[in-house]
Amino acid sequence: MIEAQPVGWLSAVPVLLACVLLVLGPGAATLRLARFPLLVVAGAAAPLTVSVLVVAGLAAGQVGLPWTAATLAGVVVLMLAAGFAVGRLRRSTAVSPLPRPKAAWVGASVVLAALVGALPAMVTMGDAGAIPQQPDTIFHLGTIRSMLDLRDISTLHALGFATPGGSGFYPAGFHAVAATLVDLTGASVTVAANAVAIVSGFLVWPLAMTLLAGVAFGSRTSVLVPAPFAAVVFSTFPTWFLGYGVLWPNLLGQAILPATVALGVRLLRAERSWSELALLVILLPGLTISHPNALFAFVVAAVVVVVCAAIAYAVRPGVAARRRLAALVAAAVCTGGAAAAWLLGGMLSPSMRASNPLGPEATLSEAVIDVAFSAARWQRPLWVLGIVTLAGAVVLVVRRRGGWVLLLSAVCAVLYVLSVVVDSPLVRWVTWPWYNNSPRLASLLVLPLALLVVAALSHAARVVAQHLRPSVRPLVPAALVLVLLATTVGGNAAARVMALDGYYDPEPSQSWISRAELRSLTVLGQKIPDGSVVAANPWSGGNWLALVSDERMLYPTEKVLSGSRDLIVLGKHLDEVASDPEVCRLARERQVDYAITGGRVATKTKASRSAYSGVEGVGDAKAWEEVAESGPYRLYRLTGCQTR
Repeated sequence: MIEAQPVGWLSAVPVLLACVLLVLGPGAATLRLARFPLLVVAGAAAPLTVSVLVVAGLAAGQVGLPWTAATLAGVVVLMLAAGFAVGRLRRSTAVSPLPRPKAAWVGASVVLAALVGALPAMVTMGDAGAIPQQPDTIFHLGTIRSMLDLRDISTLHALGFATPGGSGFYPAGFHAVAATLVDLTGASVTVAANAVAIVSGFLVWPLAMTLLAGVAFGSRTSVLVPAPFAAVVFSTFPTWFLGYGVLWPNLLGQAILPATVALGVRLLRAERSWSELALLVILLPGLTISHPNALFAFVVAAVVVVVCAAIAYAVRPGVAARRRLAALVAAAVCTGGAAAAWLLGGMLSPSMRASNPLGPEATLSEAVIDVAFSAARWQRPLWVLGIVTLAGAVVLVVRRRGGWVLLLSAVCAVLYVLSVVVDSPLVRWVTWPWYNNSPRLASLLVLPLALLVVAALSHAARVVAQHLRPSVRPLVPAALVLVLLATTVGGNAAARVMALDGYYDPEPSQSWISRAELRSLTVLGQKIPDGSVVAANPWSGGNWLALVSDERMLYPTEKVLSGSRDLIVLGKHLDEVASDPEVCRLARERQVDYAITGGRVATKTKASRSAYSGVEGVGDAKAWEEVAESGPYRLYRLTGCQTR
């Protein structure tokens, strides 16, 4: 269920803490037992937990094992046993822990960065049960609810809400975590979803980025302290994804992406080991099931890293010509294989290539500003942060290191510019994995840009520290972070608030459902027998009845009409059930018992309005009897009809 009343953030603190424990605890304990370095433990804990959770949920769904707290406990025990076994095998491996002072500084930095990122977002959202006013919100909340009802978090069965009585695949890592959190805490699906989103964006993401920064630039305090702050100060990601879409699955997928990239980079270096290769392989299912966008982003990053590593090896003095050629050929094969898979995926996914209106949405100059100052679409440009990222790029060029970070920045920038400036059918063969959607591509750019911020601050810290006493030098990275926050706090915080405000406090005409309307639907739900099927126009909010009661909706979302002749006919002609035997037959087959009319229409297109004209017309039709009225909605019962 979801609440029709606000839920304060203070009362949701136990749920947030439980979410942190659920997401980080099992993975961290397992990696620690397996004797991984502390930095890997911190950055890969959540990705490991998510991956094991979704794979276990999939397996449980296949064998018919209900997903309960006991099932989760069994999975965690198996994780810990596996970690212990790996640790025994790696007894001879020396674990290089962070020195205590460094660990304390990094831990404090992560916590403070989480607060800096989360607090403005939480204030803008209003309360812990806030509902993003976006078309896909009901699908995501309904999917979590369906998982709880079915005791099944399998991604293969995740379309149970959108296809009543059916099933189907959907990348449901986010939903699996949220459903598990509801099961453990008793929280509502909205509070659980918001908790998972907050923890993913402002704790999992900065932890993973800290790991990636440490791998890219070295595990120094000057690198690790700024890294979590660099991860959360952008408005494009993670803040925007708390409201836009709402892209909760993408949020989780991108949050765990840096950990997989970091492990990939480590595997190309001397410190590679079979255990880290195994860990990377284990993380990939979680990355994919969280959202395929994240897997494609990993492929892009992996190709960039491999190409840069091959070039660096080929130009190294003293390397035999045969080995140089082999490295370059390996990079070419890797790139060609990825390109072939990309084109094959595009051929198999015509709907993704066709996603979103075709054509440019910005000029080249506007797109350049978007890239340089993280100002996708109507986002406010982050001028100071843009200058810092440019400084970071200069540092890497001058010092001749981090070439893959620069190349990845360029590749992500080109993808974004192609999408927003050109967006031709040819370009869509490249951008289809992101649904040709500029916000998704803009979020991808945040990963390398955040690394450039770290490069700039780390270099500045080293330069400043050279002129200070040794006892003062550890304070320099923290001081530079404070300077960055002080110079960007106004514009940056305002930009992040603006990124969310329209989704949580929109104009009434842009709202999909309000608290008052939820209360009205709750009243009507009490008049309907459990298990009934109710028809309602999803553009008017009546379908939210499914989340405040136990009823099933004929139209759970506005997207279910696609490909269903029966639903199309009922949508346009349900008011003719008394006079048209075919409509009566379809209504009986779909077990339609009730209908809800009224409410504000969230679409301005004539086609969308007319698609449900038959539902909205039952109030004046025969065979329909008014049962109750509450707020803007009226409830009607089907009294009977003849199929012949």
